[in-house]
Amino acid sequence: MGNRMDTLYLERFLIVAEQKSFTKAANQLFLSTSTVSKSVVYLEESLGVKLLNRSNQSVELTKCGELLVDRGKELIKELKQLKAELNQLMERPGNTLNIFRVTAFSPSFLAAYRRYSNQYPDDIVQIYTHTPTGVAKALESGIADAGLIVDYDKSWEKQGFQTRVLGQDRYCAVVSMNHPFAERREIVLDDLAGERILALSPNRPEYSEAVSQAHTRLLGLLMEHQANVTTFNSDETLMFQLRAGLGISILGKPAALELYPDMRHIDLVDFDSYTQIFLAWKQCNGNPALTQFLELI
Repeated sequence: MGNRMDTLYLERFLIVAEQKSFTKAANQLFLSTSTVSKSVVYLEESLGVKLLNRSNQSVELTKCGELLVDRGKELIKELKQLKAELNQLMERPGNTLNIFRVTAFSPSFLAAYRRYSNQYPDDIVQIYTHTPTGVAKALESGIADAGLIVDYDKSWEKQGFQTRVLGQDRYCAVVSMNHPFAERREIVLDDLAGERILALSPNRPEYSEAVSQAHTRLLGLLMEHQANVTTFNSDETLMFQLRAGLGISILGKPAALELYPDMRHIDLVDFDSYTQIFLAWKQCNGNPALTQFLELI
């Protein structure tokens, strides 16, 4: 969907799906039936999937078609919003600073963001949340001026980046407010013996290599301490189980504070992940807004 033409074809497909007819869709679009049909065919070819089952009497969505209908309207809305934001940026007199981030909470970063916004009201700081791979690609390509990362900062310095450590990715237990542990401020691994631990698979795209290694090590230690570990592939399933009070989740505290601000966070004092939260940027980055931002951290 990277260009204007693909977006146009997507819009036409959505109308065909809504009308369940090429003819009715063509009438609504004031186009010929063949033009609408060719638009859908092109869309199918560009995506490499079949979106519609066609017959003389009806048009039926395939499973892929149903998914695209479900996501397509929101995608078009987001693209239009992005275009509007880009147009606004063209009219702004100040500088623009693009920061890509993984899900992590850093008080010093938040404070710098607040001070920058107050001190440079004509500038705009765009924040994008992405996977570690997405953040790395954005930094390499120059789309991002800086990246907020949870990893080993020294490995980034070797790749031609400068880094500034903002905190450490310490782990905590996340529980519902009515959990027996809810009033405690800290726990150790031995306290989790017999407890049901809700965990995500350690090999996930949103994890850096350092976080994956720390998570794998933690799961091993939990099982050694006789905890009952249940691993989920779905974030949503884990979230509902956790909010329902059906177990405990062990997360990096920066992510836990952001994902579950309404739950209890209990420090796990005898496990250190050795990973750091830091800001990384290319040594050759010449954006004056980045220099100003760094001065406020």
